[in-house]
Amino acid sequence: MELPDTIWLEVCQYLTPKDLCKLALISKFFYQISSNNYTWQQIIIQRHNRIPKGIKNLKKNYAEINCMATRLISKFQSETLEFEKVLHRERERQREALECRRLQRQILKSLRELEG
Repeated sequence: MELPDTIWLEVCQYLTPKDLCKLALISKFFYQISSNNYTWQQIIIQRHNRIPKGIKNLKKNYAEINCMATRLISKFQSETLEFEKVLHRERERQREALECRRLQRQILKSLRELEG
């Protein structure tokens, strides 16, 4: 059973700003619900008992913050991917070094057998 948007908006009013931002990452539906200007106004009113001066367009501010968060997440994913590539190359290098030492030991053993 799906709840109407108005119920979700009502529920969101009791979330902290941090939790509301987390909610936005769940799905497109929750992104739309959590980016609702009315929801943010209600959260601010509950925290400050009024709308602070200077807050004209909460949706725009939220969109800017969300955009920055998206860029940071993208950068983190990119850096993580690069780190995984470096880690893979290092593991490959270590495997090759182990194989090289194993072959050296095998060659030395064969030489000793030939000498002996």
